[in-house]
Amino acid sequence: KERWLFDLLALIRVSPDCIKTITPSHEWQPCLFHLVSEILEDIGTRQTQLHQETNKHTNTNYHHVNTADTDSSTNHMVEDTATDTNSKSIIPPSWNSITNTSQNKLTLLQTRAETRFDLALKLYSTLLGHSVRQGGNKAFLAVEQAASLQRVCVNGHEVFCAILSHLLFELAQNGTIDGIDALYTSPVETAGGNVMGQQPPQERNRALKQSARIVTTAILTNGAEGMDMASAVKQWRSLRHLTAITVAVITKSGYGVSELFDYNNQNASAVDKSTGGLYGIRLPDGTVPGLDASQACVLSNSPSSPPTPPPTSPSSSTSPPTPTPTPTSPSNTTPSKRRIEREGHRRACVTLAAQHLSLLDAFIFPDSLDASLPASQLHGLALVRGTEPRLGKAQGALLASLLRLSLLLIAHLEPSSIKFLQCCSRLRCFLHWTLELIRESVALGGYSAAFHELTAPLDRLGLGGGL
Repeated sequence: KERWLFDLLALIRVSPDCIKTITPSHEWQPCLFHLVSEILEDIGTRQTQLHQETNKHTNTNYHHVNTADTDSSTNHMVEDTATDTNSKSIIPPSWNSITNTSQNKLTLLQTRAETRFDLALKLYSTLLGHSVRQGGNKAFLAVEQAASLQRVCVNGHEVFCAILSHLLFELAQNGTIDGIDALYTSPVETAGGNVMGQQPPQERNRALKQSARIVTTAILTNGAEGMDMASAVKQWRSLRHLTAITVAVITKSGYGVSELFDYNNQNASAVDKSTGGLYGIRLPDGTVPGLDASQACVLSNSPSSPPTPPPTSPSSSTSPPTPTPTPTSPSNTTPSKRRIEREGHRRACVTLAAQHLSLLDAFIFPDSLDASLPASQLHGLALVRGTEPRLGKAQGALLASLLRLSLLLIAHLEPSSIKFLQCCSRLRCFLHWTLELIRESVALGGYSAAFHELTAPLDRLGLGGGL
C-alpha cells in the first residue's frame, strides 16, 4: 500500500494533468476517506497492542524478581547484593529475546501504518487543494463532500480534522490560485531589477503571498489588474467557506466561545506534554504543518487511565482489590467523558485555528498595501464584514469567526511565543473593526433599538469583544 500511494503521489506531482483526470470523478473522495479512516484505526490498534506488550513484559519481570526476593528473605542466608544477582538470573534468558522480537515487530507495523497515513493524507490534500483552487461551486462541493463523509465512519470527525489541517497546509505552501508559479513575479524584479545580477532572496510562502497579491489587486482595482473581478470573488468566497467549516469543526470538538473561558474546562499545567510549551501549546514560528499520525491518534483514541502499577511488596497482594468504576461512577459520567474527549481535541483545534488565521493573514493584511493609505485601512474591513450566504447567517459575519479563532489561540497558546504575539496584534485589529461595524450599523438605523431581531449579529460581535 505504501508503494502505490507513493507512486500515485509522485505521478500527480510530475504530471499535473493527472489531477485534472482524477478530480472530476465523484469516487476518489469516498475511497481515500475510507482508506485514511482504516489506517488511523490500524495505528490506534497497533499502539494499544504495543502498550499491552510493554506492560506484559514489565509485569512478568516484576513477578520473577519478586519471587527471587521472597525466596531470599525466607532463607535469611543471602546478602542484599546476592539477592539482586539471583533475582536477575531467575528471569528466563529466552523471555527477553521473545519479547523484544514481538515489540520490534509491532513497532515496525506501526511505523509502516504511519507512513501510509502521511502518504494518503498528502494525496488527499493535493487533490482537494486543486478543487479548492478552482473556486466557485467546485470548491464548495468538494469541501462539503469531504465534510459529509464524516457520517459514514466511526472516526469520521477525527479523519476530517486531519484532512482539513493538511488542506490548509497545502494552500499555505502552494497558494490558492491554480498555476501560481507561472504568474509569480518577485517584488525585487518589479522594483527595477537586481543589483549586479544577484538573485532575489527567497520569499517566505511566496506562492500564498503572490496569490493574495493578485486577489487584492483585483479587488482594489475592480478587476482592472491582477485577475478579473469574478475570479477574485470566487477565490475569497472559497476561503470564507473554509473559515465557516473550520469554526464548525472546532465548535463541535468542544471549543465554542462560551466554553473557552469556563474554569471547569481549564487544565492548568506548567509544561504542555505534547509540545513542551510553558503554560500553553508551543507551535512552530513558521508555517504550521498538518496533523501527523500521533496527533490524529490522540483524536481518535480517548486518553485511557494509566495501568495499575504492580504491588510494591509481596504482602500487598493480599490487600483487597481496588473497585473498578461502575457505569454510574463519576469517572464514567457524560461530563467527565466529554472533558476527556475535549482535551484530546485541544492540540488539533489550536493547530487548525493557527493554520487558518495564518492563511487569511496574507489576504486581510497583504504586504503589497501601503498602510498609510485610507484604502489600505478599509481593505481588510471590507473583506471580513460579509457573511457566507450559502451557509446562512448562523455564524454571523466573517469577523465573528475570526474573533472565535483568535480567542482560542489566546486561551491555549504559549504566552511567550511569537504566535501568541501575532495573535494579540491580530485580535486588536479585529476588535477595532468590530467597533467600526457596530458604529456603522447603529448609524444606518434599525439597530439602535434595545430589543430587535436585527441586533443578533451585533450581540455575537459584542460577546467576542467582551471576552
